[in-house]
Amino acid sequence: MDDDDNRAKLARRDALQALLDNRYRGNRKRLHIAAGLTHGHLCQMLTDGFGESLARDLEGQLGLPYRFFEVPPTVHAVGLTPRACLIGALLDKLVHDEARHKATFEDLQSALDETLFGIGATRGSTTPGRS
Repeated sequence: MDDDDNRAKLARRDALQALLDNRYRGNRKRLHIAAGLTHGHLCQMLTDGFGESLARDLEGQLGLPYRFFEVPPTVHAVGLTPRACLIGALLDKLVHDEARHKATFEDLQSALDETLFGIGATRGSTTPGRS
């Protein structure tokens, strides 16, 4: 496992802890039942973190927005909307990917257009959704 994977697992762990603290008021039993996990598995996730596939499964099971566990826990604590959290996650991804020379401005514009307006971006357009 590389450093990026380990950091991502630990960030998901921190987001899960924030979810436990805020939504479930620290009640692990309520969370593990709602998530369909055993108590032991939940404890392991809160200790060691967890991968992206399990994060997506938990988001669906708990009715959380896509990439909820990739958003810093402090964002969840201030009560931002799921859309705002997703935009934050997209911007964070851009910064991370750009550092690896993978993302472009058009990728971000397209993702934001889809998120904000529910439309695919038209390249070269200055106004979302217009050619």
